Amino acid sequence: MKKILLLLPLIALLTACQSKRDTCALYDSRQLSVKEAANKLGLEWENEQQAHWRIEKFCDYYRN
Repeated sequence: MKKILLLLPLIALLTACQSKRDTCALYDSRQLSVKEAANKLGLEWENEQQAHWRIEKFCDYYRN
């Protein structure tokens, strides 16, 4: 039982990473707008150009 409880945080972390990867993939395939992607990724932004730059830098990690 203790082993299962220890695995729960790891599962949650992997699920969160997968959803961010999915968001980056949807953004790259132009299925999400800049605003939608930035909000789903939790990025703060002031204008769309800044949001686009931050999304690109954030998603560089998930592209490999």
